[in-house]
Amino acid sequence: MRVLLNLDKFGTFGLFLTAILSPCCFPLFAFAATAFGLGSFELFGGFTFWVFQAMVLVTLWGLYLSMQKHGCWYPLIIAIPSALLIFYGYHLNSTDYWIYFIYLGMMGVLIATVWNNRRNKMHGTCDNCNSD
Repeated sequence: MRVLLNLDKFGTFGLFLTAILSPCCFPLFAFAATAFGLGSFELFGGFTFWVFQAMVLVTLWGLYLSMQKHGCWYPLIIAIPSALLIFYGYHLNSTDYWIYFIYLGMMGVLIATVWNNRRNKMHGTCDNCNSD
């Protein structure tokens, strides 16, 4: 059960790892990748966008499971519109500004994951947390 409660962290880490290691798709992270010597590194090739979207879904699933366990809706309320921004940027927006929707969605997913992590630490002494 502990692995299921950490899905949001795994998904968010995978989301940012995919973005950082795909500098051609995410120009904002190209600087960070180049600074670490990964400027020409392409993690998943042509599957980058699909893996990225799968990581968003994994994060949402992890936040949902955490909400079920602890009853805190707030991280999920932030993550769902953020995920919708990401999917909007990929599938519905045909302007040159689609990447900004994805960056904004990534920031929202990161905020939701950090908030969820802090809420889970607050509930670390409750009876539900000790029944893993």
